Amino acid sequence: MSGAGMMYDMVLRGGRVVDPGAGRDEVADVAFAGGVVAAVGAGQFRRVPGARHGAQPDADPGLPACGPCGDLRVLQD
Repeated sequence: MSGAGMMYDMVLRGGRVVDPGAGRDEVADVAFAGGVVAAVGAGQFRRVPGARHGAQPDADPGLPACGPCGDLRVLQD
C-alpha cells in the first residue's frame, strides 16, 4: 500500500510491520484514514491538518505496530 500524496487521520511512525502474506517484516509507518489502515510505507505520509491532537505518535523503534487483537488463547478439551 502506498499513498505519498494523500493525507491521513493518523500516522504511526516507526513501528515494526509484519505481514507474512505480503512478505513484509520491516520498520515502517502506518497511515490510517476512516478508522482503517490506508497505507504502509516509510516517511512519506502526512496527517490531515486539524486532525485530533496526538494523531501522529512515534512508535518505539522495532516494537510491533498492531491494533486490537482478539483473544489469542487456544482452548482445548
